[in-house]
Amino acid sequence: MDEKFSRVFDVTLATIGLTLEILALSGIVSIGVGFAGFALSIYHLIRATRKE
Repeated sequence: MDEKFSRVFDVTLATIGLTLEILALSGIVSIGVGFAGFALSIYHLIRATRKE
């Protein structure tokens, strides 16, 4: 996979994860979805910022 596309993909998934977390905190979705979104965002933010 191209390096630029990979970073855009990781940042996009991290943004989706943070959105799920915000929705869980406001009570729209369940807390389990919020935890999954948090884990998704942390993992992909680490991948996007990692030096290779």
